Amino acid sequence: RLSVASQCDRLVAALGGHWVIVLADLFHALLSDDDPRVRSEAAYCIPRFAAQVFKNSDLQSEVLGGMFGSMQKMLSDDVADVRVALAAAAGDMLVLVTRPWEGVKDRDSLTDMADHGPKGEQRDDDEPHEPSPYRGHVDTSILPILQRLLHDKSPAVCSQSLRAVANASHSINKSKADEGEVDFVPVLKEKQVVRLLPTLGMLSDNEKWRVRRSAVEVVPALVKSTGGMKARASIGSLVVKLLKDRVSEVRKAAAFSLCVASSGKNGDEWLQAIVMPHLSECLSAADYKQRLVGLSIVRTLCLEEGAEAGRAAQGGTAKPGRKRRAGVDEGKVLSMALGLASDKIPNVRLNVAKVMADVGWSGKVDAAREALEAMREDNDTDVRYYAGKALEVK
Repeated sequence: RLSVASQCDRLVAALGGHWVIVLADLFHALLSDDDPRVRSEAAYCIPRFAAQVFKNSDLQSEVLGGMFGSMQKMLSDDVADVRVALAAAAGDMLVLVTRPWEGVKDRDSLTDMADHGPKGEQRDDDEPHEPSPYRGHVDTSILPILQRLLHDKSPAVCSQSLRAVANASHSINKSKADEGEVDFVPVLKEKQVVRLLPTLGMLSDNEKWRVRRSAVEVVPALVKSTGGMKARASIGSLVVKLLKDRVSEVRKAAAFSLCVASSGKNGDEWLQAIVMPHLSECLSAADYKQRLVGLSIVRTLCLEEGAEAGRAAQGGTAKPGRKRRAGVDEGKVLSMALGLASDKIPNVRLNVAKVMADVGWSGKVDAAREALEAMREDNDTDVRYYAGKALEVK
């Protein structure tokens, strides 16, 4: 049963559309199996099963209705692992009902619908798509399921639900797959984002720091799904609160999300209205931890967008020849960072030198060389070391 539950989508692909009703009944039975491992595997398979139905049958509406009914029943499952699987499935279903031409890859990369529309029709990548006829399920089924899961007592379920929303809004650009570039494709409308904000506000106060981190990691996806500054200001207030969190990992995630949200459409408005004022506030804060957060923001703003920038923002080193984030005045933000070159806390001075080494200061800030030369004479060994490294950067 476990094997069948994890590969029911293969049966649809192999047997064809005239078996869909029979296989759907089998699949619903597996979703309510006595063994939680079977229920969990079946839950992970929900979006893949639905994607195969889209390719091979005209019964999409009937199957979707049954799927969402089973998902609603699984909300009360007493095993957390099953609810985690349900949250992951809900995220993939967000993609499927809003962008059915993309489909869902299974965990073994066996099938996808990226080159096909429903029922396997070939499509041109440059051809505009009609609005999905299944988008109504976002409001009636998927969002209510995710909101219930976001209030789950298990931190793992809450975190998975948040990741589901964020991951659903990103897809690999096939034409640049070798470069690992990621496109943002919003799956939620602004009114749907607004519905999620009270729940996110509650999660930002959760006692578990991993839940708070997951809550702030979803911010870029929400910001890019909105157009008005009223909604964005509400999202911004959540990030700013977590910039002052007591846990370092949460503060770093908040700083990174604040910067990533400034890319893309209307990103300059977010940058000027939200990011820059709070960058100034962090760099001039009395608490040295806030000054370190400000330096993390500077580093992320000056580095290329994407996951590699995220690793650098966590303290890694930038790779040479990277693209830079559009709309950022690097000279201005690096000058702001240099204001901490003589900070009384060695760890702050050390991170100033790291930022200069990571982003490359040459030709951007006239005062950088003088400041770094002075730091090379610092009384702290680590500060001297990283100042020397920064001076070697061309």
